[in-house]
Amino acid sequence: MRPFEHAHTLIRYWRPPHGGRDRMRRFQTRKLRSIVAHCREHVAVYRDHWRDVDVDPASIAAPEGVRALPAIGKDELRSRPLRDTLAEGADPAALVRQETSGSSGQPFAIYRSPFEEHLLQLFRLRAMADAGVRWSDRIVRFRQLPAGGVRATWPGRLRRALGIHPDADVDGIADATTMLDELAR
Repeated sequence: MRPFEHAHTLIRYWRPPHGGRDRMRRFQTRKLRSIVAHCREHVAVYRDHWRDVDVDPASIAAPEGVRALPAIGKDELRSRPLRDTLAEGADPAALVRQETSGSSGQPFAIYRSPFEEHLLQLFRLRAMADAGVRWSDRIVRFRQLPAGGVRATWPGRLRRALGIHPDADVDGIADATTMLDELAR
């Protein structure tokens, strides 16, 4: 079921919008129903958190239906064992782990399947194209670089080999002179 939903999302998102606002809202509602049903059935932390909420995913009629669900905070997610925050049967060793910078106080780890990670990258590419970024435009990212440098994945290596979005990572916590020198280079 999940791979079908991912494929449906990719097809709908990559295609230029047709049908206007009503069609987009129906798409959003379908995705919301799907993710709520999945979380209630397969993710312990959401199942427990929403236990007392009388919301049937099939009854969600609009994207605003998400407001009927009580929000879950990072502290609650952090306090639970990792297995409770992942879908049942997910193997953490097979997932891509991304960690936030912790600018709000404490870093937060996010786990995705490699397929979801690639899908998210395609969404980013679509957003950049919508904003007018061309395939040949250079991309510079200011970020906290991991020890040992940034490790490229096979899609990143392929993109670079094809000359799509030539990129560079600049240490965002370096002093301003160093960052400007890196940017000029």
